[in-house]
Amino acid sequence: INTVSVFRRYDVTSGVLQATRPGTADDRLDGAMRIDPRTGYLFAEARDGVHVLDGTTLATITRVPSPSFGASARFVIDPDRPVMYVVWTAAQATGGYRSRIAMIDTMTFATLAEADLPLDVAVVGIVMGPRPPRATNLSSSVTEHEVVLQWTNQESRSIAAGIVVEAGSYPG
Repeated sequence: INTVSVFRRYDVTSGVLQATRPGTADDRLDGAMRIDPRTGYLFAEARDGVHVLDGTTLATITRVPSPSFGASARFVIDPDRPVMYVVWTAAQATGGYRSRIAMIDTMTFATLAEADLPLDVAVVGIVMGPRPPRATNLSSSVTEHEVVLQWTNQESRSIAAGIVVEAGSYPG
């Protein structure tokens, strides 16, 4: 059975239909849809990748394709950066599952990084946890060859697993 999607955009205040686009059998949507607040693009999970639609006209902009092993896509949009994380999972003919995760630029749709997941399980979703807040009241003191950094941590639901301090030197 082929299912064909129909996309409709309504004004939430008036309920007036603003745009419609008949789907095709190629859309093959099977999951969530999310709007990137930075671009207004509508991202839709599908069996053949993540479809990107213009949030106003509903015209197709592009598709972030699934890997060659064919898989359903699940994704989350980073609230702080123009990036989305996509995970694909497919059952293997030999048993078990194969999964891949990718970091995609939501402005250019370029793949920034990707890797196979070392799990033999079906990944059914992806969630972004909160980031630890930035440190405040940063101060430093230098005594001969010793540098001491001090800061105040803010209250947060998340906990930093570590802190990276990058240091360098320059003449003068």
